[in-house]
Parts: sequence; C-alpha cells; structure tokens
Amino acid sequence: MSELYARNLEALARRDAELAQSLASVEVSLAGVTVEKSATGRPHLRLATGSARMALEDETDPAAAARRKIGELDEKIKLVVVKGAGLGYLWKAAQARRSLERIVCIEPQKALFALMLGFSDMRRVFDDPRVEIQVGGDPGAFPRSCRKRYDCGTEAGRLLVVLPHNAVLRHPVMLLSAEFDHAFDAEWNSVSVVSERNRTTLETFVHIWRGNILANLSSILASSPVTSLRSAAAGRPGILVGAGPSLDVNVAELRNVKDRAVIVAVDTACRTLHQHGITPHIVIAVDATEENVGDFHGVEIHDDLTSLVMVPVVHPSIPPLFRRRYVASYGHPLQKELERVIGAEFGSLLVSGSVATIGYDLLRYMGARPVILAGMDLAMGARTHTKGARNQREFGSRFETTEQTVWQARKGATVRKAGWGGRTVWTTEQMLRWAEWFEAELAREKWPTINATEGGIHIAGAKEMTLEQALDRHLRAGFALPSHRPVGAADPSTVRARLLDACGSEDGMKRLLSWERAVLAPDAVALARQELLGAVKKLSELSDAGRTR
Repeated sequence: MSELYARNLEALARRDAELAQSLASVEVSLAGVTVEKSATGRPHLRLATGSARMALEDETDPAAAARRKIGELDEKIKLVVVKGAGLGYLWKAAQARRSLERIVCIEPQKALFALMLGFSDMRRVFDDPRVEIQVGGDPGAFPRSCRKRYDCGTEAGRLLVVLPHNAVLRHPVMLLSAEFDHAFDAEWNSVSVVSERNRTTLETFVHIWRGNILANLSSILASSPVTSLRSAAAGRPGILVGAGPSLDVNVAELRNVKDRAVIVAVDTACRTLHQHGITPHIVIAVDATEENVGDFHGVEIHDDLTSLVMVPVVHPSIPPLFRRRYVASYGHPLQKELERVIGAEFGSLLVSGSVATIGYDLLRYMGARPVILAGMDLAMGARTHTKGARNQREFGSRFETTEQTVWQARKGATVRKAGWGGRTVWTTEQMLRWAEWFEAELAREKWPTINATEGGIHIAGAKEMTLEQALDRHLRAGFALPSHRPVGAADPSTVRARLLDACGSEDGMKRLLSWERAVLAPDAVALARQELLGAVKKLSELSDAGRTR
C-alpha cells in the first residue's frame, strides 16, 4: 500500500469507515485498463483490451480538461452528479467549484475506485461535506432517494419532486460499467423529467396560485369539502363527459339521464351540454388562468341542480357562478395552512394534468359504478373538441390545463393508435399519455369502466359499447347530491387573523412559501414573502373595516 493510498484511506474512513476498511485489501488494478503519463506528466487512464486502445482521460492535461468541463456548467447548477471516478480529476474539479451545493460522485467498480486512490490525492474531496460518494451498490439508489429529498409536496402519497438545477456528467470510464450506467440513466430520467415539468409549472404559476387562493378565500369558506361527496353515488352509475368531438354525435342520449346517474362534466363540455338542454350534476374547474372563464360564457347555471368541484387555485371569477361548490385539495402550502387554521381537510383527488382525470377520480371517490366515458376521445378527427366549446383557436387543446401547455408545447406530430371499436385513430403524444393514465388506473384498481366514446381512442381495461347501450343497461333512478355544508365553520375574520399570524413567523413563512423556495432565486422568494404578507394584511384590514361600519 503506497503512502498516498494510505492517506486517502484515512480521509475516507472519516466519512465511511466501512468502505475504507473494505478497500484496505482491494487489488489496485483492473484488467484492460492502464495508467499512463500525459504530455504534462500527469497520469491518465487508457483502455487497452486486445486491439482496442483509447484514452479514457485527456492525454495532454487531464486535470485542465476536467476543470474546463466543470467550468462549462451553467452558474445556476447547484447539484452535479459525476458518474465514474477515473483518476479523480472530475471529482476534484467539481469539489473546487464553490457555487455547487451538492456533489454526488459515483463509481460502480470498487477496483477502479481503489485505483484512483493510488494516483490522486482525494483528501479534500473526502473531507468536503457537500460531497457524497457511492461505490458499487444499486444504480437506482440515488435517483430514488431524490424523490424523497426533493419532494416539496404537502400531502402523503402525492409527490411534488423539484430537483435543484442540476447536471449529470459521465466519465468515459463508465464504458466498463455499461449495465450500471444504463440502469442509473433510466431511473434518473424518470425523476428528472417529472422534476422539469414541475419546475416549469411552479415557476410560472406560484404567484398566480397564491393570489387566487387569497381571492377565493370567501368562496372556499362557503364551499363544502369534497370529502362530503365520498360514496355519494354508491350503487349508481356515473357519466364522465369530456369535450371531445364525439360528444356532438351522441350528446342527445344524455337528455333523459336526469337523476338516474350522476353526470360529471369537464368545464369545456358545459356549453355543449347547455345548448342541448342537459344539466350536469357536477362541473369540474381547476385552471388558474382567466382563459378558463370563457368555458362558462353563455351558460346558465342552475343553482339547485349543478355544483362546482373546484380547487383553491381556480380563477376567482368561476366560483361565484355556482351557489353550490365543493373544494378539493390542490396541495398548495397556503391552502394547507388554510385547512390547518379552519380545522378541516378538503380531501384530495388525483391531479394528473387533465380535468378529465380529476373527474374520473371524483366518480370513483363518489363510488359510482360503472363509470361511463362520453366525449373522452383523446384522439383527433377534423377537430379536437366538440362544436359547443368556445373558439378552439383561443385555447388549442382544452383537454389539457393551461399549466400543462406551459411546460410542454403542443406537439405537431401525431401518433396512430388503436381506436374504439377496432378502428384506428390519430392522437397526440399528450393525449396518448392521458389514455395511458386511464389504462394504468384501470390496471391498478380495476374500477368498472365503460368507454362509450365512439370515434375515440381504445382504452385497455375499459369495456366498449355505445353510449345508448351503456345508458339502457345501467341507468337507475334515485340519485341526488348530499346536502351542502360549508367547510368554513370558523368566522372568516378569525381565519384571516390566523393566516396573518402564520405570515408573521419564520417557520410559518417557510411553510407558506415552500413551493417558491423550491424554484425561485432567493431575491424572488424575498419578494414573494413581501407580497404574501401585504396581501394577507390587506385582507385583514378590509375585514376589520367591514366590522366597524
């Protein structure tokens, strides 16, 4: 054992005594890999197996090449993952960059890690608390751990993973650990794709959501929690009405449903139903932007017959359109604080980027059996939507929420897939993902579901029949929504005062701005803090002024 190797082991033992102990007797060599001098005299690795000979590190100056590689990283990068040790040049260059907050160094092969210890002084790397080291083990361990460490969700079982700005660097030595490399990438890509979607959504909407919740405060307190709808349709069929173009063909079939099934409509389907004299029991609206309000233009809301199921971040112009409202959790930290001060939970539905998926989960929550899908094309004909939907040029695809369109632009290319009744349909990548969501849910829970969307996409696990057949077979008399009991038992002025108290403490602000802190720069978080405090103070002042009149 060389003196350098011994010094490295001593430093390594301070952070991982078990790993250091296991390396005390490891062979410091690897078949097919040689250590040679670079032009500047520094050692570098070379692959020399049979006739294949290639440099695994820069042959001129491997240290300078590693510094250049790290220097190319964007200043926003806070987390860097370096796969492959080599002779430690990339690890040391990353450790030298002060702006990095977390450095994860991974080497699948213990022999390669040991080889590095014999040629590079790694003590600064091992002593740096920002550095994490994985030698061998499960390639998916670190990506999976990120789901927990960077989860800023507020509810159990509902992850909201937002990674710091990050980069993954691959040392050429990973050629020797291809299986590990591929397995890591599969796990990491799964996490990072979700993270990027969440980051884009949060960066765009956190300020809108925060403002909407406060603007909706009175509407929320006058709404019933969605928990009051649990099992409300047990033993009755449920009809989920989407806004696909097939709705124009069979919408008349819904006229005679009345109270023989529960009709849940997505917001975009409202105008078509209204034009045909059909009153849904429930309309779902979740979009935070003013664009969503257009779905209700020209629609007469029947106060005693139609209820709104909303989330607290919905645009404030929508809740007042409905006298009966149910509020479901969106998981927003400000909303969770509101639940805490009220002393009541709203209840959660699966939010998966589409109003339709929320509607499906709502019907399951209500115990409706079977769930009948109408107007749920998830496919493209001459149009993407029913004729009754507002001008399609205003919104593109309203099967998706505005939040979704922000993180992923509409894909122009279409995909050919199996359609209803054995036909073939054209769909988009986005619509296909929603169809796959339904298929995954049907496989997971096997809830009795009928796909009565003629002309739409085939959904594995859902029984296909026409809407007329489904209604003839399953309608039953006697459905009615439960009585409406507002969630806000506390006096509104008391709720406002308690929110103000939460804003006045450091811990309270950390809770309330946890989504902002996950995606915004510190100066932007500070501004959000001022805005939130000012808005809650204004609400309290208005409340106080109203009481003194």
